[in-house]
Amino acid sequence: ERCRKLFEAMGRRIAIVWDAHHTWRIGKEPLEFSYNILKDDIVDVHFKDSLPNTGPGPHSSIATNLGEGDVPLDELFTLLVNEKVQYPVSLEYEKKWCPYLPELDEALAAWQKLFM
Repeated sequence: ERCRKLFEAMGRRIAIVWDAHHTWRIGKEPLEFSYNILKDDIVDVHFKDSLPNTGPGPHSSIATNLGEGDVPLDELFTLLVNEKVQYPVSLEYEKKWCPYLPELDEALAAWQKLFM
């Protein structure tokens, strides 16, 4: 919804790299709601998972391996498949910022297990 307001203030729309995690976790928007607002401008979708951060720190969530968090990734995947998207979808592997995440081979195995 904030993107829609920004577009209106700018008087134009721009290409969107949709980090669905952010609109769901931080924006507290249902995935389908965010998608319907942004879909005409999306050029790429990022998949990542997390759990709420209940401890100290500036972030609202703690990154997890795919399938270990509470982000509704199956809902996102189904939404994109049903919409027959024609743009890239990427696994966001954020080990640089979250060194506790598993090694890449384990992260890719989780991706395959969930979506292949």
